[in-house]
Parts: sequence; structure tokens; C-alpha cells
Amino acid sequence: MNLLVRKLNTIRGVICTVVVLIASRTLGLGQSALNFPRVVHNGSVRTGLNVTNPTGHFADIQYRFYTADGAAARGAFLNPVRYRIPPHGQLSLFADEVFPNGDISGWIQATSSTSNLVGNYVFGPSDFAQSNAPSPSPRGYPASTQFGAIAPDSRPIQGLLHSKLSRNPRDTGTTGGSPTLTSPLLPASTGLLAASPGIPVTLTDQSIRTVQGRAFYEKIDVTEAGLDLNHPVFVPIRNARVEVIDPVTNGIISVSQTDQFGRFQVLAPVQSDSTVRVLSRLRESNKLVLDNTNGNSLYAATSSLRAQDTAAFVIARDATRISGAFNILEMLQEGDELLRYADPALVPPDVTVLWSPANSPRPSGPKEALGSTYFDAQSHTISLVGDRMVDSDEFDDAVILHEYGHLLAAAFSHDSSPGGVHVLGDALDPRLAWSEGWANFFSSAARNVPLYLDSYGPNGTSVLRYDLRVDVPQADNPGYWSEFSVHSILWDLFGNQSDDSDSIEQPFREVWSAFTELKQNRFVYFPYFLEHFVQDNPALATAVTALAQSRSIDFRPGMQPSVSPLFPQPIVVGQSVTGTVDSLSTQRKDLLHSSDFLSFLAPAGLVSVRMDNTGLGSGNNPNANDLDLYLYDLNGQLIGVSNRGLNGDGQRIVVTVPGGTYVAEVRSYYDYYDGETIKSVFNSGTYRLIVRTQ
Repeated sequence: MNLLVRKLNTIRGVICTVVVLIASRTLGLGQSALNFPRVVHNGSVRTGLNVTNPTGHFADIQYRFYTADGAAARGAFLNPVRYRIPPHGQLSLFADEVFPNGDISGWIQATSSTSNLVGNYVFGPSDFAQSNAPSPSPRGYPASTQFGAIAPDSRPIQGLLHSKLSRNPRDTGTTGGSPTLTSPLLPASTGLLAASPGIPVTLTDQSIRTVQGRAFYEKIDVTEAGLDLNHPVFVPIRNARVEVIDPVTNGIISVSQTDQFGRFQVLAPVQSDSTVRVLSRLRESNKLVLDNTNGNSLYAATSSLRAQDTAAFVIARDATRISGAFNILEMLQEGDELLRYADPALVPPDVTVLWSPANSPRPSGPKEALGSTYFDAQSHTISLVGDRMVDSDEFDDAVILHEYGHLLAAAFSHDSSPGGVHVLGDALDPRLAWSEGWANFFSSAARNVPLYLDSYGPNGTSVLRYDLRVDVPQADNPGYWSEFSVHSILWDLFGNQSDDSDSIEQPFREVWSAFTELKQNRFVYFPYFLEHFVQDNPALATAVTALAQSRSIDFRPGMQPSVSPLFPQPIVVGQSVTGTVDSLSTQRKDLLHSSDFLSFLAPAGLVSVRMDNTGLGSGNNPNANDLDLYLYDLNGQLIGVSNRGLNGDGQRIVVTVPGGTYVAEVRSYYDYYDGETIKSVFNSGTYRLIVRTQ
């Protein structure tokens, strides 16, 4: 794309359009690259940068500053810096705001994994009033720079408003007016770094000043080679609680918060030093990142504020490991942004993340051991590992948002997953496949990146990699029992055709709508979601059917049942059925054939479910032939169990029930506690089952 350089307007601030480069392939992803060629700031002249995101997806954009000789600026300069642009949104900042602590003179390149971004810049006086400033010379521009004519709808870039100091009664005990602030005492349950009790800090109009500030954290990207520890990126700490602390009493002087660009304003003493700290929690909601190895305390990035300082600058560094807490907080916010884009009225759930650099997974311990990575829907908590010599997840964005996706399923949808191990090639319990496939998809949708990267090993040098654009990965067992089939179809509903040729590019709100409609279903698995999606979008029935059938899912929209084979398998009262269950061969309890689920319709009254053990099954071991029987209502509530028999014995459940649909499970494994550890025993066998009613 070669466009002519246009004549610059020398009277007012000059508005120049920088046209996006044609999408290229970097790590298999499309990419936008914009060059802003003339960047100066000398007190009277400023350069404003504007990037527009015309797509329906969030876009992360990274600015890298180059000096006149083409070298990347280093030293105290924050470089590179990354910001986020909403769908159909714009990012407008002055160059000296993009890079807030450097001498702005050179040129800037902006890159994004989102294709088709468009940018323009304004070069002129700092207030963009009339000026006789000379035209900037094109000499020294990078060779790759491309220019276009002034866009018809371009406007001078205006500075963005700083966040306002709050007169929030929750923080100050006042309703506005007087700026007098007193130290609030926060509930101990927050885990907050506590202020000294009983020592209020009172300020008057004459003793306070307003201080502007910026807060960033040092982000470590995960590449396909692992954690990129040598190339950190600086990211604004957004919407976090900010406190000014008296260094003598440790009392809170004032409270504020950062905005979308990490900006904040605080009240500080005029004649004494203080400390500014940014905490690992959002101010306006109960989203917290706590150190579970230090009394569940919040993390804090701090900066000394001397009486003569005119600004505060806070950076959370990876060297202290504090930055990881703020990256976790950022990922939760990115998930929430996607939710609000789908439903502006939605209130995201409160979440507490327990993370510490000391969290190390125990190889032989249960998944839910302290420090492991997992979610708990009952307590709205996520636990993440942080031991960088074994496995750390604080910068594994895909993992963080995956766990958050599980919590969202519990809050807004219905998740019937029994949990368990899940790897490529598995024929999983269909409920587990749906749950994990959804979480993988949500993680990628929130990041707008179809790659799932999970670093592990010493310093994160090993990587688990999934590409959601791949329909059937090598060694996969496609079907509704495969989490890879689930997440790849979901991505095909949402992704960009330019990046994934079989995508049908539906807005996330359409996926979210069908997802939330699953609240009315039980024993939830993938075909239920497909049914809701097609009911909401009947014009897409043919396309969705093709996507499903390409993964060996015999989906038939509009028919009942809509898929074959059906899960649970329907049986008729009074007619015996036979089957085989086997967890012995695989030593796994979470696979499709470790249990059989059979549903039946029963009238109100007495129900008898009998299971006879008829053989050893594929395990062919008479000492591992213990099958058990469970009975559930359609809400998944256990209403009967028979598990006292030994190898080869049958089982029977007799209960009185209201009329309705029930599900019998024939299970080939059982769990028991060995101290604090859950252990499993695996079996194999064939069976005959019959249901009778009276």
C-alpha cells in the first residue's frame, strides 16, 4: 500500500492519517502496525495519537518508542507500553501521556494482534490552537511509514479527563463539599494492609494539595517459547484503589482510584512527606487479589511522595513479584469488559483471587490443595500457583480467564461438570467437555486471541498450547465429549473470518445469550447450547449444523432429540438395558465410559432401580469388578445410592419419588479419603439394569 505524502497544514494542529498495514501473519495471527513518524514535546508543541478500532472485538495496542537514530528508548523510560481499546472505540492520548516519564522526541510504532486498526496523529501547539509552527520535515521518518490523506471525520485529539477525587461516603464519611478527609477503617475481612486504628488523619483546605499520578505494572508476556522475562511490557493499573498514607502513623490520608489509563488524583499534605500506594483491588467492586501466604493481605505498589513533588509515579515491578497481582486484576477486568459489552446491565460477580509466589502445586496432592490452580464456585474464589521454579500462572492470561469463565458459568448459566483431568484425545464426560471447552473459549474471547498458552516449568520455559482455530487437532477424539470440539466451534461462532476461514463472526452477545439460557437445563452438555443458539439465530441453523458435523457431532436443529447418541441415554421403565463401564483400563474417572448415565420418566410413587453385574468388562480383572449405582433427580440432586456390594455383586435402589424424569448412574470407580488426600479405586464390568415402578 503506497500512498503519497500530503502537504501539511501549517496554520493549525496538523491531522495526519496513518493507514493500517495489510494484515500480516505473526505467530499465526493477523497484525496491525501503525507508524507515527513525527513525535515531539517541548512544552509548547505536542503530538496527539489516535487509534480507532472499527472491529467488534477488544484490541490491545502496544506502543514502542524509537529515538531519532532508530533505537528503542531504554533506561527509566517505560517502553513498550500497552493499552486496550474497546470494540468500535478509540484511544486518544498525547505522546507524552502514552509514555509519561520520558523525553518525547522521536517516533512511535503501534502494533496489535487485531487487524485493520486505523490511526491518525496531530502535530501542533499543546492546546491545538492556531499556530505558525513550521511543517515537520519528513527527513528521518522510518522507511516503513505510510501516510494517507486527512480523514474527513478527523478531529484534533483532546486530552482525556483525569479521574476525579471521590467524595464517596464509603471512603470519607462525608457527602461532598468540604475536602476534609478522615482515615477510614476498612473491614478486616478485606485482607487490606491495615491503617493504624484510632489515629485519624485530618486535612483542611489550607493543608492539602492535589497531586496527579500514574500507575503501571510490569507485564511479562507468554510466548510460544514461554515466559518472556527479558522483554517486559508496561500496562496501566486500571480502576484500582489508591491511598495516600501518613508514614508516621500509617493512617490513610485520602482515597482515590486509577482510571482506564492508570491516572489518578489524590489529596496529599502540603508540608510533609507521605506515601502513595495502589492496591490489588478494584475500588468500586469486590474484586481482590490476596496473598494467601500472608494473612490474605492485599498487594501494594508504593511510591514516596515528598512535599515538593508535583506528581506521583507508581510502578509494580516483576522483580518484586508484585506485578503479578496487578496482571491478575487486569485479566478479571478484561473478562468483565467483555460481559458488559454483551449485556451493559449485567453486574459481574465478586471474585477473590488467592495467589502468592510461594504457591507451588503438590505433584501427588489433590487438585484443590493450597496453592494449586482451581476455582471454587461456592466461595467465589480462584486459587493460582506462583512458584516460578515449578509453575506460575500470574502472567498466564489464558489460565486466569479460563478459571474466571468457570465462575461465570456458575453465576449466570448452569455447570453440571463433575470436574477432573482433561487432555487432548480424551472422550470426556460430556458435562466436563462442555465446561472446559466453554472456559477455554471465554478466555480467548476476552483476550481476542485464539491461542491458549499456559507456561510451566523453571521460569516458565515450557508451554501448553491450544489453537482454537484448529477444528480437529491431531490425536483429538472429536465429538461433544471433546473439549477441543467444543471450544473450536464456539470460536468459529465468534472469531474473524480474516483469521479463521470457517468463522461466522457472531457478536459475543449472541454466544452469551445462548450460554445464559442454559440455566433452564440440567446435566448440561454442548448440544443444549447449540439448541439455544439456533433457536435465537434460526438463520444460522445450516452453518451451525455444518460446524457441528465437521466435529462428528450429529446435530439436527429443530428435531427432538437434536443429537445422537443422546446424553443421558433414555431408557423405558420395565425394559432391561445392558452396558459396559470401565475406569480400570485408563485409571480415569472423568471419561465418557467410566460411568453410564440412563434417564427415565417415572410416575409418582415407588421406584426400584436394579443393576446386576454380568461380567468383568474390558478390564478382565475379577478383583476390580465393583460397580456402584446412584440415582439423581433432574436437578442433579442425589436421591439414592447403592455402593455396599463387592466385586461381582449387584446393586439396588428403592425410593419413593414425585413424578418426573430421573437419572441412574452406573459407576465403575469409587473415592475414599486417605488422611487429607482423596484416592480413587478403578473397576471394570458389564451390567444389566432395569427400572420398575409401582
